[in-house]
Amino acid sequence: MNEASPDHERSPEAGSAKSRSLLAALNTCFATQTRDPDFPKRLAHLVSALTSSPTAIVFGMGAKGVPQLLASIPSGTPNPVAVSLAEKVFEKPREDGAILLMSQPYLAARVVLQGGGDAAIVIDLPQDGPIVQSLAYERLTLIAALSYRQYRHPDLDGYQNLMAQVGPLVAGDSGKRQEFVDTLAQVCGADYAAIAYFDGHRLKEVTISKPAGYVSRLAPTGALRKEMRDTARNRMRGRDRVFAPFPGQQAGIVIHLHGSKRNQGLLPLASAAFSLHAPPAKRPKVKRGWLALIALAVAVLVGAFIPVQNNVEIPATVEATNRRVLAAPFEGEIEDIMLRDGQTVALGEGPLIRMVTTALDLALDTARSDYSTALIAREVARSANNASDLRSAELEVQTLRERVDLLEQQRDSAEIFAPISGVVYAPDIASQSGQSVQEGEALFEIADLNDLRLSLLVPSSEIERVRSDVVGQFRPDHAPGLRINSTITEIRADGGDDTVVFPGLASLSENTALHPGMRGVLLIEQGTYPAWRAIWQKLRQRHRAN
Repeated sequence: MNEASPDHERSPEAGSAKSRSLLAALNTCFATQTRDPDFPKRLAHLVSALTSSPTAIVFGMGAKGVPQLLASIPSGTPNPVAVSLAEKVFEKPREDGAILLMSQPYLAARVVLQGGGDAAIVIDLPQDGPIVQSLAYERLTLIAALSYRQYRHPDLDGYQNLMAQVGPLVAGDSGKRQEFVDTLAQVCGADYAAIAYFDGHRLKEVTISKPAGYVSRLAPTGALRKEMRDTARNRMRGRDRVFAPFPGQQAGIVIHLHGSKRNQGLLPLASAAFSLHAPPAKRPKVKRGWLALIALAVAVLVGAFIPVQNNVEIPATVEATNRRVLAAPFEGEIEDIMLRDGQTVALGEGPLIRMVTTALDLALDTARSDYSTALIAREVARSANNASDLRSAELEVQTLRERVDLLEQQRDSAEIFAPISGVVYAPDIASQSGQSVQEGEALFEIADLNDLRLSLLVPSSEIERVRSDVVGQFRPDHAPGLRINSTITEIRADGGDDTVVFPGLASLSENTALHPGMRGVLLIEQGTYPAWRAIWQKLRQRHRAN
């Protein structure tokens, strides 16, 4: 894509057309829900275009997590480094979501294919500077998030884990299967529920619930078998259907709901799973409303003891350890600006800014003339052997010499050069050409990208759980799946009782694709504890704050 000429502003119509074309591209890629064999290829083309990467490879998760090539730009055998990075993506827990991993020169993200299957997309990280790399991170994160939003409901992983527990209970006993689907249909208010075992190729043991008011059971129709078979083969997981493979296998359990009027999220499967453990004679007959209430109570009790991460999240901002602010050397006008915001400069490069020196040159000529006159007056006083006049003449010579030196120094500093290597930060510099500035007024800043750190704001509620030398992971807001190891180096916890936040600093293990000003959180993992304890701690913190 060609950049707009700097002499011509891009019209609003052009920007609108670009937005429409991007929206059309996203719609074209993510429009359908059913499995499309061309989807991986469309996804690879879209990612390559958005990230400006010449390489975009889509891997599916094959048997035992081995990457299976689905699409590649350009075509050919993938680099072993890219394959290894895809394997690492598949090794990450599914609950981590759309993670991003990097192994130079590649960047990989976990995405979801149509039907809910996991995949990894690997790109060749652009080498056009940190800004372009940051855009690649952001856009790849956007694609991954869109795939999750379109093809995987946030609760579906929980449903799949639940199915893995329910599956062994219903796979072998026809009585338990029938009891399960009857209870499921009753709790969800569905016309009927169906469950089947999929051996990796065919459906087996299809069981349908008994409709209310009927004694006989429904027989599975050809259409229902086809729908359930498609759900299994496409590994679909939706609000009214789910395929839950057994761990490490292609086989699994298929469940369908038809005409569900409530509780369509399949959460009541928990009550069905618990009810299977009770003997039939002891299972009380309860009304439909009470059954749903019992299911909710069971879910709450179970959820209270679910282990949750005991994490501390500290707001953090990337900043340069070594940065220099360049100021106007004297009062005057800016004659020429030879830099732009985001430009990378080397030590001594320039001139970057040139000041107007017309008035300065005139003042310097006058000062030099006055200095020469003062030298002559001093020699006259010395020849006259007049001590008083000689002291006055020497004082005048010294004063004028200092003025000449000052003006010469200002004249030499009229051209500003880069004092360090780094990236220029000057958002408004283009509008300052020809403007008058005061001596010492800040013009722009140069930050050394090879030496970055985190500026922390530790909440007072977490200060007791954080100390120096603690190791955590920085998660940038623009790429939530990215993790960069970081170590806290300083916490200034010397405020009073009314201090809301405590400032701190942390080092970074790597600086790739980061630049000053990026925001995120420093995540410090401190093990797990039951969910009820996490809720209790939050309530205590809120009570103390009030």
